[in-house]
Amino acid sequence: MKKYLALMIFFIAWVSSAILLSQDEEAVKETLSVINVEVPVRVFMDGQPVLDMKKEDFTVYEDGKPQAINGFQLVSKRIASGVESSAGPSLPASRYFVLAFRVFDFNDPLQDGLRYFFDEILRPQDQLLVFINDKTRTYRDLADKENIRSEIETDLRDQCRLARKNIEAKTKEFDEWIKKAQTAWQTDTLWASPPTVIREFLQTYLDMMLIFKKRFMTQDIDQYYYFAEHLEKVRKEKWVLNFYQQEILPRLNPNQEMMQIVRDEISECEESLFGEYQAFAIILKQLMQRIETEAKTGVEFPVKEVSKLFMKVNATFHTIFINAQMDADSQNLELRQIGSGMEANLRDLTEKTGGKLIVSTDLVSSLGAIAVTEDNYYMLTYAPGNPAKVGKIKVKTANKKHDLQYDDNLRANYIDEYLRKKEKANPTVKIKGLALNAKKLSLSLQDFSLTQAKSETCGWLKIHIVVQNSDRQVFFNQEKVLKAGSKSFSLSLDFSFLQPGKYDIIVEVLDQVSGKTATEVIQPLIK
Repeated sequence: MKKYLALMIFFIAWVSSAILLSQDEEAVKETLSVINVEVPVRVFMDGQPVLDMKKEDFTVYEDGKPQAINGFQLVSKRIASGVESSAGPSLPASRYFVLAFRVFDFNDPLQDGLRYFFDEILRPQDQLLVFINDKTRTYRDLADKENIRSEIETDLRDQCRLARKNIEAKTKEFDEWIKKAQTAWQTDTLWASPPTVIREFLQTYLDMMLIFKKRFMTQDIDQYYYFAEHLEKVRKEKWVLNFYQQEILPRLNPNQEMMQIVRDEISECEESLFGEYQAFAIILKQLMQRIETEAKTGVEFPVKEVSKLFMKVNATFHTIFINAQMDADSQNLELRQIGSGMEANLRDLTEKTGGKLIVSTDLVSSLGAIAVTEDNYYMLTYAPGNPAKVGKIKVKTANKKHDLQYDDNLRANYIDEYLRKKEKANPTVKIKGLALNAKKLSLSLQDFSLTQAKSETCGWLKIHIVVQNSDRQVFFNQEKVLKAGSKSFSLSLDFSFLQPGKYDIIVEVLDQVSGKTATEVIQPLIK
């Protein structure tokens, strides 16, 4: 459950611009898109969508100047089959689904939910992007749904196993520190200066808790920008289904002997006649309160910023928030679920993008409820007076009780600008020139990180190449770590053994110095 982002980084693989998209999915900026600006606006009052608005109820401004609304439409869409989008017949028949799993416990409900999605929701003409913690796959052809489902299920098992292993390793480190502290407390060290020793103990406890939260709970905002960049290129109806198992955090058992010693020491300091000890009591109580607060709250999440990204790419975001358990395997520690911090953040995000959040371990019924949930928004269109100038948008209605959700910087290319700045500051490994010509695969790798190793500067790249045909029969599946002595690295492989037919060639690269990844896919036809 480490930062994919990393996110996905969720995984930069799944958001990598190298993912192959068909021509009808490219984010082509036609002249029409410059002359006419489409603004999706969701209107709520008291938390409920308002569906009886008329064009004259809205006023659109750009840079403070009112704009004439030349197009108006109420769009209602839902996942369930048989409900057509009112956006009209111009939309492609297929849909684009993203399954986002942030999980550590593979169980029967997760398995049943995945099967229900493939059996009852997904259509053969749909396309699918799946990321599971640090693992990413993309599927453009869903004709063989059963094999694809099985492949995703295997990834779920593997990624959950890896996530649990990482959590267990960090928890074990926590437990070993406690045991060392217990041993020290059994000597005269504690009693030589009780308040000082206990203060150091509580501060270290707090620091380790914060380190755990940063590693396993913090979500990198960059992942969402990469995600939005990818979805912006997709010219289909877009749905994001987020499966989020509630975070767990190791903490000392309140009944543990050491915690009782801490409480007793605080009481003694409070009752002391000496001001120094009374001051220590205040410090120790503040540390205890900080620990309690951190143990009950999640990490900060930029809801407003992330919501705007999904509004900009017009993707509906649904979440199933799943309770999950994990034993600490320690007498000193217990693994507790963090409070509703992330749940509240995800609920806000889903509501702002027309989605739904359900808290449940029954994924089948949750997916059924999500499938019939309607996303309703108004599509307002206007022609800016100066198309060349990118202005800030403001939408108003006469009713001040209305809560309007839209992207006020819709015309700005802020996603690309953000990623360019990030890329300049911290380049990400890239796959360039991937091609199969005369049965020879060629590619080059760029922008990977270099490190000093003994007397030379070099990079270390783990390259994984898979070649399979349209029936998913694998002809080549190899992984190798290579040393790169310069900022660019080229590779050529002979695949003369391939027979005529259509193939999928997937190249995944891990920059072992930076930890970043890139993925690219081509589908050559050998005649």
